Amino acid sequence: MQQITLYYWPCRFRGNIIRLMLRDLNIPFKDVDSYDEVSKFVLQDKNKSIPTFAPPVLQIDNFIITQSGSIAQYLARKFGLEPEGLENSALASMIFSHCNDFFIEITRGHGYYDMWDDQKWKEFKSTTYSEWLSNIQQLLGEKQYFFDKITYVDFAVFTILDGLIRDFKQADFIKSFPKLYALYELVLSRQSVQQLIAEQEQKGYKFCGGIIQESLEQVCHN
Repeated sequence: MQQITLYYWPCRFRGNIIRLMLRDLNIPFKDVDSYDEVSKFVLQDKNKSIPTFAPPVLQIDNFIITQSGSIAQYLARKFGLEPEGLENSALASMIFSHCNDFFIEITRGHGYYDMWDDQKWKEFKSTTYSEWLSNIQQLLGEKQYFFDKITYVDFAVFTILDGLIRDFKQADFIKSFPKLYALYELVLSRQSVQQLIAEQEQKGYKFCGGIIQESLEQVCHN
């Protein structure tokens, strides 16, 4: 049996997509989530077969891969969470890229920009945030999932929606995009997802953590 290890921070940010996929596939893996262990392996260990600059990092036996999109696509192709057909594969990659764009925007460039204030949040919510939700809902269309089965991009979109709803009280706003909210509830209803979220809540996981999380919590009252 292959030995699978995921190195990622103790939060529900982009690396949590990988956790959701592996748990839903019922694939045993070691989830390394302590700051010390993740930092040591990902940032300090220079003897790995490939360089790693930031988590998440996935190791399967001697094979190492980094970057959330690359990991997700690799696992999707390996274990059947990728849509069929070249065009659908390209569309899935596009949707995942849209998710990565939103991860950057919601965290103010991962903290490289100024933190949120009420005015910045109001502008963001009326433009980038609402436009992103609208565009993603349009891509979903009338389907339950983005493709004819659950794929890795459903878990990617769910990760964003769950953070917005669970941490930042955005349920009412996201309900104004009813098809997207229905997708959120559909993925949330999966036993593997519920179990992982329950475990992470017991551990005190936040969406992104740190001062970015605090900044978002302060402005997301409207």
